[in-house]
Amino acid sequence: MKQLPADDPRSFEQQWHVHCAYCDAAYDQVGFPDLELQIHNCWLFFPWHRFYLYFHERILGKLIGDDTFALPFWNWDAPAGMTLPAIYAERAVSRSRREKDDEEEVLVVEGIKIADHFNKFIKFDVLVNEPEGGVDGTPATATGYCAGSFAHTPHMVRPEETRKGSVKTVARFGVCDLMDDIGADGDQTVVVSLVPRCGGELVTVGGVSISYLK
Repeated sequence: MKQLPADDPRSFEQQWHVHCAYCDAAYDQVGFPDLELQIHNCWLFFPWHRFYLYFHERILGKLIGDDTFALPFWNWDAPAGMTLPAIYAERAVSRSRREKDDEEEVLVVEGIKIADHFNKFIKFDVLVNEPEGGVDGTPATATGYCAGSFAHTPHMVRPEETRKGSVKTVARFGVCDLMDDIGADGDQTVVVSLVPRCGGELVTVGGVSISYLK
């Protein structure tokens, strides 16, 4: 889907255009020319989003030659989906200790400023590891373990309008289990790497920190 030309109606870009058309004032409500259509925060979101995902799945299925393809989801309506799998119920010792303290270790990427909020797709990965090196003046390095990714899709506006502008936001990633897995639980210092995947030249970051949320 991402490899298709941008003007192909099946392309990834056209898919996000469909989404943004209904959430960024691209249309007025029928019969109310002064009332912009905002699909979120109303009852219309549920049927609209179901149809949106249905056709998204059908496009993906056709592209990979599998008409049975479906996006994974948790089926709470089925009896087998009404219980929590054991793999998610098992907790590490250090995580249980934090849970007793009602705290969650969170990696915070602060002051994410995107220079072009309306026209560019942005993505970067957030990697974490214990520092290696850093002795005798040598720089610290790390082989990163992915804590998550930040992605921001452009918000299409009305065809007759041209709009540019920046936006500032923050990203948070729960890292309790990751810190345990890499043996960094309790360390005073970890290495955090932000790896740009798309549109990195448009992004600046104010800072990175780890906090505990109750």
